[in-house]
Amino acid sequence: MSNALRNALMSSLESEVEQINPLTDHQETNLDEVLLEINEAAEPVAQAEEVVEVLETAEASVESLRSSLEGYIEQGGMSPQTATAHKVAMQIALQKLPLDVDKFTLSTESFGGDMDKLVASQEALEGVKEALAKLWEGIKNAVKKAWAAVVNFITTFGKSARAIKAAGQDLVKRAAATKGKAEGEFDATAAAKALHVGNKFDGNMVGARLKEVVAGGVAVTASAQAAEAGLKELAGKIASGHYEGDADRHAFADKVFKALPDKELPGGKGFEVGKSGESVLTTVTPLNITKVEVAAPSIEQIKQIGQGIVAVGDWLEKYSNGTFKALQKSVDQFVADQDKLVKKAGFSKEETEKTRAGLKDVTKASAIAKGAGPAYLSYAANTAKAAYGFGKKALAQYK
Repeated sequence: MSNALRNALMSSLESEVEQINPLTDHQETNLDEVLLEINEAAEPVAQAEEVVEVLETAEASVESLRSSLEGYIEQGGMSPQTATAHKVAMQIALQKLPLDVDKFTLSTESFGGDMDKLVASQEALEGVKEALAKLWEGIKNAVKKAWAAVVNFITTFGKSARAIKAAGQDLVKRAAATKGKAEGEFDATAAAKALHVGNKFDGNMVGARLKEVVAGGVAVTASAQAAEAGLKELAGKIASGHYEGDADRHAFADKVFKALPDKELPGGKGFEVGKSGESVLTTVTPLNITKVEVAAPSIEQIKQIGQGIVAVGDWLEKYSNGTFKALQKSVDQFVADQDKLVKKAGFSKEETEKTRAGLKDVTKASAIAKGAGPAYLSYAANTAKAAYGFGKKALAQYK
């Protein structure tokens, strides 16, 4: 385990959420620098999600041990041999975490006579419950920190949108000042990779492709709004004891996914359903052409490319500053609601079984709610960059 991951686990187990890698507030005009800042902001997101996965795996193992231990108590308690096996199992379950297993287990000597082993087993059960409570705090904080990392990542786009819009405005201005006639063809491979559809690229359609990117962004916004409403519905079902597990979670994921575009997007991109029901942006049609050369589009078409880049920047700004922040509040409220249920249940068998299915789905619901928004923001920013580069190259053909 890396030191970075270990420190992140320690932080989730011991503290509340704090801001992750606060962003600089300076304005960038170089799109390469903007996209580099975006990539750097994405790194904590991956680490935060890894922390959630480690904690969830540990929680599932300890939950299984709780169930087994309750069974032994019904039979009069664990024998010394079983107690030893239980302690080893706890060590394995918590081995990736910066926790002292001895705080949650008893020594083998505690399991002596018939009465001793029953009492000791009951005390061991309390230790397991304490471990579960500690792990829940870690999961709760990790989910919130994962979202804080995502929001930090999204905020990068809000600030970067200014640079993207400035690039579009610059292209329109350059096009308006360009005279002469375009000559020959130029290398448009980078733009073709980012903006082809059906393995075909048309330099005269770049402005139209950017409109499709923005239209896809509007659908991503609708998907985020569906997630916001769906989280409230899930929280209500879990709290009332009417949560149907997979069926309700799949219905939630289906609403989020159905709001997304169902056709191929520029760059051969499309949406698919991930392993936990989350919406995933992926490549459905790769460009199978090594090199693409095209003639320059008209000056008016190049102006339309610049206008399209500005429109992409406008959507990025609106999504990051409004839509996603509203979604984050819904996730925070959802986690807080589940936290109340966990504290009320106290990890006792009867109460826990009523809510466990819903509580286990907290991180899955969070992943579904996050959806394809962050990935689509990266995709939109990169298509804008590719279009800007294409527009500059096209203008250079005019003599």
